[in-house]
Amino acid sequence: MSEENEIQRQILMWLKLNNIESWRNNTGRRGGVSYGKKGLPDIIGYLPDGRFLGIEVKVENGILSKEQNEFIQRACMNGAYCFVTNSVTDVILELQKYVIKNDR
Repeated sequence: MSEENEIQRQILMWLKLNNIESWRNNTGRRGGVSYGKKGLPDIIGYLPDGRFLGIEVKVENGILSKEQNEFIQRACMNGAYCFVTNSVTDVILELQKYVIKNDR
C-alpha cells in the first residue's frame, strides 16, 4: 500500500468515526475505458449541512495536476468545502475550522 493510500485510509476511517459521509473516488483508465472525472479529489462526500466535501490527498511535496487545482478552485467558489492535505491530522484541524466557523 502506498503512503498516499494509507493516508486516504486513515482519513476515511476518521470521517466515518465522525459521521461524515464520504468515500474514495477512483479515476483512471482500464481496458481502454476511462472512469471517473479527471481532477476530482481522492475523497468525496458531504458535510452534515449538505455541502459537498472534497479532500485531495498528496504526499509531502506532491504536486496538484492542473485539473485537480481547477476543480478545487471551482468547487470552493460554488460553496463546496474542498482542500488538499497530506495527513489525517490536517483534515481534523481543517474540519474543526469548518465546524467552529459554521456553529456561530
